[in-house]
Amino acid sequence: MSAKHLKEFAWGLANSKHPFLWIVRPDVVMGDSANLDLEFLKEIKERGLITSWCNQYEVLSHPSVGVFLTHCGWNSTVETISGENIEFLVKEMMEGEEGKKKKEKALEW
Repeated sequence: MSAKHLKEFAWGLANSKHPFLWIVRPDVVMGDSANLDLEFLKEIKERGLITSWCNQYEVLSHPSVGVFLTHCGWNSTVETISGENIEFLVKEMMEGEEGKKKKEKALEW
């Protein structure tokens, strides 16, 4: 993804006002390193954790995980990433009816 898309994604997470764990590989930004603004880091200080690696099984099996987003298929959709879209999707999955339906369906499994 481009540095611009990374920043859009970052601010979408921040503006959702939900706590999050974000795994950002160092090579995620094309031709550049994944640097985030100091203003963003201050905004998420109490509710966001950013790291370059985690044990995926341990994280995803934790009961506090509300939404999991993967990079699979991003090549076809990365052009449409905007902060507003990310913010909306996080809020919908964490607070909205669609998110409630998906959680109920997941519990069936």
